[in-house]
Amino acid sequence: MQKWAISASVVLGLELKSISIEVNGITRSIRFWKLVQREGFVFFPQQVSRERRDPVVTMKHRAGTMSYKTTRFKSMAVALRELEQFIKSPVLLETGKPQKQFGDARPRELVANWMICAAANAEEEGVGERKVFHSTSDPIGGDGIIVDTKTGENWVTEHVLVPMPRTASVPNIEASIAKAVSDKQKKGGAAYATGKTLVVFLNSGGGEWKPTRVARNLPKHDFGAVWVVGLCSAKDGKYVYGVANLHLEIGHAPVWTVHIAKDFGSWSVERKQ
Repeated sequence: MQKWAISASVVLGLELKSISIEVNGITRSIRFWKLVQREGFVFFPQQVSRERRDPVVTMKHRAGTMSYKTTRFKSMAVALRELEQFIKSPVLLETGKPQKQFGDARPRELVANWMICAAANAEEEGVGERKVFHSTSDPIGGDGIIVDTKTGENWVTEHVLVPMPRTASVPNIEASIAKAVSDKQKKGGAAYATGKTLVVFLNSGGGEWKPTRVARNLPKHDFGAVWVVGLCSAKDGKYVYGVANLHLEIGHAPVWTVHIAKDFGSWSVERKQ
């Protein structure tokens, strides 16, 4: 069976450096972050024939009804404008603090939820922005909520970061995703995970990974669904993000790329498998 890949481009990242200085005969080590170029991650999914593709991928979840106060952007376009500052900054995505104006959501959580909504909305032609995301600082302990505006169903998201590598070695993306899922499951077991959608944000760069294979080899967990979001490329002011739903109901893990225009005024979505 043929394979294909999304070409990785050079993007910005952080690298931990250290220097030693001598003061009054005492040697001290100083550590600091240096902005460097790195390679975005690459998808290697199976190429699926058009006949086998499911025309619509529904959000796999354990849904509930929302009865708590939330904050929502007026539209996906307005949200993208607000998120531009985060998308352009690998530092903010890696270390950004909770944003009070957005219900204490972290930059990477806002960006990932937007990407998932963009991918999900692209699956249903003519429905507009059916899937939208809300931020909340309520007691449920989630990292934002994705809502189906037609049915009222909602998915409480829990996020986990695969961070930039602290060394020059290329990380094992598939192992990193599995570890992230396992660590989140161990945080509180079934009581913590049940009813939530786990979103893994890849900020590690480098490497090749196959979403379907990762989905098949995920560690046992109680989350309703697992999604992976990460930057594929940043070139000439345009950004491409990959979005994967690690669910095998249709025989393979659905994958999309979200292409953001240079002026952040528009975007397009391409279904890869």
